[in-house]
Amino acid sequence: MLSILIVEDSSVIRQRLRSLLRESGRVGLIVQAESEPEALRHLELFKPQMAIIDLRLRSGSGLGVLRHLKSHAPACLAVVLTNAAVAEVRDACLEAGADHVLRKSTDFERLLEFLAGVENQKSPSRSGTDKL
Repeated sequence: MLSILIVEDSSVIRQRLRSLLRESGRVGLIVQAESEPEALRHLELFKPQMAIIDLRLRSGSGLGVLRHLKSHAPACLAVVLTNAAVAEVRDACLEAGADHVLRKSTDFERLLEFLAGVENQKSPSRSGTDKL
C-alpha cells in the first residue's frame, strides 16, 4: 500500500483527491497539508512515496515544497496539480523537480496512472503529454 502526501489548500480538492486515491485500492496512508510549513513538517516525519502538490497554498508555495522534497527525498514521485495553465509555470515546476505537471480541470484522473509505477518503485518518465 502506498503512502501519499497531498499539499492543497482547498478542502474540496483534498476531499476529491482522497476519494479518488482510496477508490484505487492502492493507497494506505494519506497525509494532508494546507501550507508550505505544514507540508515541510510532514515531509520530515512521514516519508511519502508520492506527493501531489498545488502551487498556491495558504502560506508559502508549492514550489518551495517541491524544492525541499526533491532535495531531501528525490525518489518520491512529485506531481504538481494546478490551475495555472501556462507553459512558464510548467517549466518552473519541472525545473524545481516535478516529475509531472497536471491541470486540475482536465487531468485529475491521470493521477491514477502513476500509482502502479510508484508501487513498482519506478516512476513513469516525464512526458510531453504533461504540457499545460
